[in-house]
Amino acid sequence: MEREQFLEVYRHSLAHILAKAVMEIFGRENVQIAIGPQIADGMYYDFLLPRGISTEEFPQIEAKMKEIMKRKEAWTRKEVTKAEALEIFKGQKYKEELINDLPEGETITVYYTGDDFVDLCRGPHVENSAELLSVAYKIRAVSSAYWRGDEKRDSLQRVYVYAFPDQQQLKAHLAMIKEAQERDHKKIGKELDLFMFDETAPGMPYWLPRGWKLYQTLLAYSRKLQLKHGYTEISAPLINKKKLWVISGHWAHYQNNMFMVPGLEGFVSADAEIPGVLDNPMDGLDETATVTLPKGAPVFNRDLDDTMGAKPMNCPNAMMTYTTSGPCTATRSCPSATANMTCCTARRSPAR
Repeated sequence: MEREQFLEVYRHSLAHILAKAVMEIFGRENVQIAIGPQIADGMYYDFLLPRGISTEEFPQIEAKMKEIMKRKEAWTRKEVTKAEALEIFKGQKYKEELINDLPEGETITVYYTGDDFVDLCRGPHVENSAELLSVAYKIRAVSSAYWRGDEKRDSLQRVYVYAFPDQQQLKAHLAMIKEAQERDHKKIGKELDLFMFDETAPGMPYWLPRGWKLYQTLLAYSRKLQLKHGYTEISAPLINKKKLWVISGHWAHYQNNMFMVPGLEGFVSADAEIPGVLDNPMDGLDETATVTLPKGAPVFNRDLDDTMGAKPMNCPNAMMTYTTSGPCTATRSCPSATANMTCCTARRSPAR
């Protein structure tokens, strides 16, 4: 099997098999399907489901996928009009939205897997599910993903799947992943007595004497190289107003992984109960709680303009110093070479 053929056809077709499997397990009436593209080491599919998928259910989904492939169903490509497509996907709101966004006159294609599953797709795909029986696959993880990357839209469950032409290649990839985990900096740092982590500062290291000496040595070497190549060094604030991250685009993509101080909305005048609270927005949508706020408790809102966020990257601050330095002149060359040595932070949710 040619690599390009596998990337363009087999992984993509496997995503349709995954979607069909999830619909059969949860019931078609309970599942909203979104998109399912191929990626570097497999594919994923986004779903809106009545509850979260647990890791214990991975084998069940994998087995259902294999069962579907063994049915050896034919795949049928069909060109349809926009009206026909909307009728086919009636009730599937994400597909309806995608169809409505297509320009008039656009060729719309759907692919049937057997006679009981259809997906909106350009293709190409396999001609029969039997072609996928030799593919090696394994569900990697389930995470949360906003519909169309918009945090104001629905939070979907994204099921990631490793997929390779055969078991040998899948096994080699899993071995590489395991080896990478063995080289994880948190593990090595502790073993070499370089740094440690503690729940009192999630995601931020405590540098130990040996590690701090190594850090300073690397920093001195970096500064020596930067000076040699004409860089000047700056230091920028670690925390900035939300406005900067909105301008840079980081807010739309990284806000759930940023340390932030939300803006103050006000204070509750009496005891208040707030239902439907999620412990973690990255988890399933079915586990909510009611939170009681006592009288006088502050109400924070990260959508307010005075929300502050610890920087996930240095570049926006560097742009601020550049834009305030005035236009390019004979005495100010462009582009300028600037190094920002201050730290960046990111919050990581526990892996599911």
